[in-house]
Amino acid sequence: MKASEIWKKAMDTLPREIAYKFSKPRFFISMDEERGLINFSFNDKGIEYKLYTPGIMSHADAFFYSDVAKFYSMQDRRVFLMTPHIYPKIAEKLITDGINYLDASGNMYINYDDIYILKTGKKTEQEKVQKSRLFSESGVKLLFGILQSPGFLELNFRRMGAAVGISASSVSILLTEMEGAGYLYEGNKKKRVIGKRPELIQRWVKAYNEVLKPKLFLGSFSSKKVPLKTEFKNVKPLSFGAEWSGEPAANLYTNYLSPEKFSLFVREDSKQWRNTLSLLPEKNGILSVYRYFWDTGHEVFYNQEQIEDAVPPLIVYAELTGTGDSRNLETAKMIFDEYL
Repeated sequence: MKASEIWKKAMDTLPREIAYKFSKPRFFISMDEERGLINFSFNDKGIEYKLYTPGIMSHADAFFYSDVAKFYSMQDRRVFLMTPHIYPKIAEKLITDGINYLDASGNMYINYDDIYILKTGKKTEQEKVQKSRLFSESGVKLLFGILQSPGFLELNFRRMGAAVGISASSVSILLTEMEGAGYLYEGNKKKRVIGKRPELIQRWVKAYNEVLKPKLFLGSFSSKKVPLKTEFKNVKPLSFGAEWSGEPAANLYTNYLSPEKFSLFVREDSKQWRNTLSLLPEKNGILSVYRYFWDTGHEVFYNQEQIEDAVPPLIVYAELTGTGDSRNLETAKMIFDEYL
């Protein structure tokens, strides 16, 4: 959605007595349509911002634009984000970091000299519509395969379903929904091609954390045998049919983040992981354990970019992003840029 369209939709949602105080904006947009300048006035006071127009905002994006805003503040310039959808938690971070924004539903934060406007809580059209099956439990599983593996869409429906534990009929329905939403189209030689990938990843991350991940949770534990914070790299989870996720996996991918909390994906029908680490159930234990939802032995998931003893990078990115922790978000962006 272009900046001018976002502006018009936002103004149409405002009460008339407020909307008329805004002048028509002037945009100076770069060739890639992702940045530029915006000039407008409110109550006849001129306002100018450095403009950025991301798609659907993720927590990692908010962390990135916080750094951008700090950089421009040193030049006495201010940053303004215009995007179709800003989720409430992300809006809270933008406000905390002093980043002005506007979305197509009229949610806005403008703090410019003596002008202060804050309007939040208005749901986006995307949030109003009934939840799509595409972001239900089955949809999240299928999208994982599609987003993680380049060869996944070349499989037939039966093999796609088998790889992520859903039925072939569900695959057919979900792919039709993807086409209708513009997330899938037919490319050269009738090959299926992903559309709007960055947007799809961010919507998948949200659905994964809210819909699927809670159903995979097997419990929290502490280890009697291994001091995980200092010795986790000496643990080789593949040897007992498991893989690191979250912060320890992020460390393996980037060699950057020192884990404070630990996540492990395991096969639910095996107790080897519990015995090897001498785990004890603990309500707020340092280790959270989840069951696999995909077939780790399926050839479509053999990926040279996946690090040994760690789950695929898409899962790691989603788990880091879901924490909202600034150090995790910084590492999540590194994983996104390198692997996704």
